[in-house]
Amino acid sequence: MNNTTKQVLHEVLTAILKMLHPFMPYVTEEIYQMLPIKDSESIMIASYPTYNKKDVYKEETEKLEKVLEDIVAIRNLKATNKITKTA
Repeated sequence: MNNTTKQVLHEVLTAILKMLHPFMPYVTEEIYQMLPIKDSESIMIASYPTYNKKDVYKEETEKLEKVLEDIVAIRNLKATNKITKTA
């Protein structure tokens, strides 16, 4: 994995932990303490994730929605024609 991938994964994990903390405080604190880079010494005093306009990828979202529509269409076609998976 390259550094960009690791950074994105770390940011996503940290944000998820912060959002889950009110519901699962002990578990999220334990996981947060194991992270190599932390915003603060405890997740309880770390800043809550905020909305960032630059993290909205409209074009990529539209492309992914088209791919998902194609997948659904193919699966429906397979089901309609009773095509089964063969080994």
